Amino acid sequence: MAHTPHGPRLVLATDLDDTLVGEPDGLQALWHALDRLEPHRLLYLTGRSLESAQGLMHEVGLRTPDVLVTDVGTQVWRPSAGGAFVEDEAWAARLDAEWDGPRVDAAVRRVEGLEPQPVRPSRFRASFWLTRPEAQVVPRLRRALERAGLSVQIIVSAGVNVDLLPPPAGKGAALRYLVEQGGWPEEAVLACGDSGNDRSMLEAGFRAVVVGGYRPELESLRGRPRLHFAQARAAWGILEGLEHHGWPTTSHPPSTVTKSS
Repeated sequence: MAHTPHGPRLVLATDLDDTLVGEPDGLQALWHALDRLEPHRLLYLTGRSLESAQGLMHEVGLRTPDVLVTDVGTQVWRPSAGGAFVEDEAWAARLDAEWDGPRVDAAVRRVEGLEPQPVRPSRFRASFWLTRPEAQVVPRLRRALERAGLSVQIIVSAGVNVDLLPPPAGKGAALRYLVEQGGWPEEAVLACGDSGNDRSMLEAGFRAVVVGGYRPELESLRGRPRLHFAQARAAWGILEGLEHHGWPTTSHPPSTVTKSS
């Protein structure tokens, strides 16, 4: 995989749970591969909050990313010289112009089949559990938001998680923003995920990989150009995706066949 003289050879944009994290040996192999793919940029895009993502990074021993995107693409953080993460206020301002949290909460309060998740409140996100089948609840939710005159993204993942986001938000939009801000070549980007809240970055037009063990809601993406469905799970699947898309690695996953679950 060639790179421009002034750009990174690889921009690895990856979800955390069950994508980057989940196979410790594969993770170590991926770090070794990245060391041979300099210069590169490392981006984490997760549904976790900043505090939760930092806890996972410490627990697993993840490298500090160049950018951390939390809360399903609604907050962008960059590490400071002192080690703390500082929010990208330009991204926040873009979302703030199109989000009215109290009105969203009021509009969905009486929608049956939704239970608020006990997560730390986010500036631009409302999260719920599905307590009834998705096919029953989501149409009602959409109608409630439309009646209130609200334009809101509805993202369902893992069959039970529902996130409501501003229209300009999401992992795909955040990744596109970062690529443009960084001036990185699109051909250097590899997006990696395993569930519904990764969908927007997997279909954003960049090279992409769905790792083994992916959630059924991503099956409809099969056959899209530039998108590889890996058999290997977690970091091994990312390595498989790197090889498939032309980045050289010397590490290969154990010979296993992985079905979606």
